[in-house]
Amino acid sequence: MRLTIYGPVSTPSIIIGGNKVIADVSVPSGGYLIIDGTGSPRTAVMVAANGDITNVFDKTHRDQASNEYAFATLPPGLQQLSWDESFGFDVEYWLEQTGLPWT
Repeated sequence: MRLTIYGPVSTPSIIIGGNKVIADVSVPSGGYLIIDGTGSPRTAVMVAANGDITNVFDKTHRDQASNEYAFATLPPGLQQLSWDESFGFDVEYWLEQTGLPWT
């Protein structure tokens, strides 16, 4: 999935399907944070209001044992979603299927 979190917010935290996505950053007003687990490599960047881009990968929590993994795969089915503060965000996800279409 790809999360886009809009500022202003400090240390945004979103729980999706029992996994907590946390970034130890302050997203400024007019800026946004993109946590993207869809590509290889996975990325986390902050885009300032003026367009400056900062790599914040090292500021994301990546502890799978404690269910705080910023790049966790979204489990299939309906998932409960919650967040702590008042900020805007978008969640984008893609359904992936395996197997050949004619089988």
